Amino acid sequence: MTRLALILLALAAVLLMGPAQAQPLTVYDALARVEAEHPDLGRLQAALAVNRGQRLLGFGLDAPTLSYAREGIDGDGFAEQRFVFGQSLASPFATYFGLRRIDAEADALRLDAEARRTLLRQNVEQAFVGVMYAERLIELRAEAVALADQLVEAARLREDVGEAAGLETMRAEIERAGAEAALVEAEQALARSRLVVAAAAALGAEVEVVTPGPLAFRPVDVARADVVGGLPSLPEAQSARASVAAAGLGVREAKGARFPGLAVEVFPQDFGDGFNTVGFQVGLRIPIPGTPSVRGPRAVAEARLREQTWAREATAIQLAAEAEAAWTGYRAALAQVTRYRDVVGPQADTLVARSYEGYLLGEVPLFALLDAQRTALAAEERYAAALRDYFLRLAELERFTGRALVFPGALAASR
Repeated sequence: MTRLALILLALAAVLLMGPAQAQPLTVYDALARVEAEHPDLGRLQAALAVNRGQRLLGFGLDAPTLSYAREGIDGDGFAEQRFVFGQSLASPFATYFGLRRIDAEADALRLDAEARRTLLRQNVEQAFVGVMYAERLIELRAEAVALADQLVEAARLREDVGEAAGLETMRAEIERAGAEAALVEAEQALARSRLVVAAAAALGAEVEVVTPGPLAFRPVDVARADVVGGLPSLPEAQSARASVAAAGLGVREAKGARFPGLAVEVFPQDFGDGFNTVGFQVGLRIPIPGTPSVRGPRAVAEARLREQTWAREATAIQLAAEAEAAWTGYRAALAQVTRYRDVVGPQADTLVARSYEGYLLGEVPLFALLDAQRTALAAEERYAAALRDYFLRLAELERFTGRALVFPGALAASR
């Protein structure tokens, strides 16, 4: 078979296969991907690898030295020559506290990774809630367009029989154009929300977002004590405490550097008859108090301790404020949902039902019936927005409660 025939066959196969289909993505798939492959978590794992490398450097062993010396050189030879192998060791106190400091920093990094994982999960769940809201909004806007079409037909019919002027038809057409524009905006919002899902799951390619179901109310009871009671055990708070502990060990490491280190040298000697003797030398590396090399590291370590202490206090204040905001937002959203579900929704349904009965009896004109239906749809839109806010607040509360509140089973599915 010729090369041209092979090329033609390959092109035909591509054409028959058609365009590549988007990859379906459920919320559980997105959460699992975040746990396994998100770049932020990979970056923190790399930071932990850097920490492990620093620990290998923290044993206080400098690079060994090798030198050569010759003494008593004259025209006929030399008195002695030797190779010197040297090794210096830092203060054992500085080494001990330095290794403990590095371990505490590793603990802080691991807790930072856990905190970041929780926030990434929250972003994914909130992005899926946005898709569910956009899908519901499209359904409601499509119903509004259908009602607007009925309104235009009714206005034209009234104009044809001489019961209304052309201004009524014009007004109805303007309202239909507005309803169509609102539908287009909802479709654009759905496209944007799907991109938000892809970004939250760290997916660059186009994905087919598969929501777990329609946006519907599901009662979830969260007590304030469950939210604020666990603040000290949050990864952010634990990481802040670990950073303070690491900074404190850094101060002790700097103080330990005031104690002497060791310098050891071993050298084979040649006095003219070969390297048949060996000598050694042991010395102390004594830091001079008050010098910049002694005062500088201690001043830096103490300043870092003060910085981390203030950061710990700031973290505690911020977490308390975020917990209170999440819980009060949840309570407000729940009140809104309850009001629309128990009061506004039934009233809107009653309005439509009575308007329809009056229309059948000839007591209510068609325009009044359509207006009642538009009012009911507007109430449904506000209810959908309240449901979106309710589930967004629940996603925020998952960080503080450790429970899967928005999508039950999500924690187990992603681990």
